[in-house]
Amino acid sequence: MKKNFLVLYTMVFWLAACQSIEVSTHYDPALNLSTAKTYAWLNNGRLYVGYKPIDAKAADRYFRAAVDAQMSARGFSKAPGIDKADLLVNYHAAITSKIDVEETFKYDQAGDGGSSISGVGNAWPVAEQPKVREYDEGSLIVDILDPSNRNVLWRGEARAIIDYDASEKKRERRVRRAVKSMFDDFPVK
Repeated sequence: MKKNFLVLYTMVFWLAACQSIEVSTHYDPALNLSTAKTYAWLNNGRLYVGYKPIDAKAADRYFRAAVDAQMSARGFSKAPGIDKADLLVNYHAAITSKIDVEETFKYDQAGDGGSSISGVGNAWPVAEQPKVREYDEGSLIVDILDPSNRNVLWRGEARAIIDYDASEKKRERRVRRAVKSMFDDFPVK
């Protein structure tokens, strides 16, 4: 039970605790949303956490709240249903384990593994023990879709390394800031 709570806590607040957040958006610059006033959520948001179990319902509520705040800030209101919406919204979220290997070298003046006494001669790079760092990366993709054909009109992506030691308050601020950064490039009405 305690382990499941920890994994849920990690997933729901994964992006918020990241040190730096990488954000990108993709859409056709000719996209015109001037007639769109409403949106609705598709009911199939996806959470991918590799081998870790999560409480998908809690994570789903959290991601939707962050996106709802940004849609509302841009003048969109929730439609009573998918069939009445001008736009549809969906997301995909994941936690992925990563490994970063950094090779470092020192320079050997004498070519014998030590350093040259005279300091004269060619410097030979000698590989030192590589630095290996394991970490988890959180990703969130938000799609805005055309309800008539469900083609993606706009996509926002955020990716960051998870900081498991951050407070819940800091995590919440970071998730909202990441989603806001995504939507800063949203082609509003």
